[in-house]
Amino acid sequence: MSPITAPAPANPHDPSTGYLPWSWHRPWSAEDRTLLDEGLAGERIIARVRLWLTAVIALVPLYAVLTEPNREERLAGLGVALVVMLAALAIDVLVRRGLYLSWLGFATSAFDVTAISALLVAYLALGNPHLAVNSSVVYSLYLLALAATCLRYDPRICITTGALATGQYVTVVLVAILAFPVNTDGALLAAHGRVSVADQVGRVILIVAGTVLATTIVLRTVRLRSLSIYDSLTGLHNRGFFQDRLVEELLRATRYRRPLAVAILDVDQFKQFNDTHGHPAGDQALRLVAATLRNAVRRTDVVARYGGEEFVLIFPETSAEEALLKLDEIRRGMPRLPIETSHGTVHGVSVSGGIAAWPEDGTWPDELLHAADDRLLEAKRGGRNRVIGPALGVAIPGAGGYHRPSNPALRPVQGAIPRSE
Repeated sequence: MSPITAPAPANPHDPSTGYLPWSWHRPWSAEDRTLLDEGLAGERIIARVRLWLTAVIALVPLYAVLTEPNREERLAGLGVALVVMLAALAIDVLVRRGLYLSWLGFATSAFDVTAISALLVAYLALGNPHLAVNSSVVYSLYLLALAATCLRYDPRICITTGALATGQYVTVVLVAILAFPVNTDGALLAAHGRVSVADQVGRVILIVAGTVLATTIVLRTVRLRSLSIYDSLTGLHNRGFFQDRLVEELLRATRYRRPLAVAILDVDQFKQFNDTHGHPAGDQALRLVAATLRNAVRRTDVVARYGGEEFVLIFPETSAEEALLKLDEIRRGMPRLPIETSHGTVHGVSVSGGIAAWPEDGTWPDELLHAADDRLLEAKRGGRNRVIGPALGVAIPGAGGYHRPSNPALRPVQGAIPRSE
């Protein structure tokens, strides 16, 4: 999408707009990538608990096999438990290595539910429908699997897991009732009780209720997180989130030795724009600038409102020259943004920017921000409406690219970051 046609973003804290990462009326929107790290942390906890739990559960059928080796259902239970434990070990190794994608939470949740259902199917295959539908221990594992979905911070996983658990359990119950002569074998009745339709309906209702509760918890958690990391005016991430992500991206760049660029962008003479056209027009201008930035960068890039009319960007795996060209493309589109004022439509604002690169300009967040802010100040002193990069050049109106500035080797300074002019 072209930056000059970007619409003003909706209020990120108004659930009716659907801008929030998740809302009940729009639960299947694209995942919020800011939650993937939290999802990975939760998946690691679940993987470790799953591994230990399956190991403990496997002791129950193992003891049963050792005490009653001729009981087929004991052998079936031990076989399923061992297979699940090996799979749990493989998943634990996978997530411990950080190999977490958005679909992995769906896959592991489906695995948890299907493993529970597989044990019930094994009981059916051995001709014991009463144990399949009346086992309180195995049934309780469904509720445990639903509770674990809360740690993945994705309501879609809660809904999918609940639907899968409901469908599989209802199928097991229907097969048990329709395909087997239940409540006729005195030995099975004595050992596992009667098969009651009312009891099974109650169990299904509990699974559905657990799904609704887990989804509500996640939606609430995501909303609270959204309120803490998003700017209410522009819908961009806020300064605190940006600072946290900058540390993470620097660690990633250091680990993999990949380039990284950081930019600070400032709306030129914004106070004068507010005084001339009014604060509502100024707010609209900021929203349009924010929407332009968000739509012009990649999903892996980070855009945030740093404060006032300042915006900051992180370009992972991007050289300073590539970041300069991208920021200049954005700068050239800003004057064509249509801004509605009380006196009619005015066209756009100009912006200035400074870019810093890792590791040339520093290896710490404050060093990169100092360098970028120094270049932003140089751009504003040089006439505004331009972008300066580190030892590369400056993009200015009509340049058609960039040329070397008079002082390209600006270095970081110590102390607080100076306020842009």
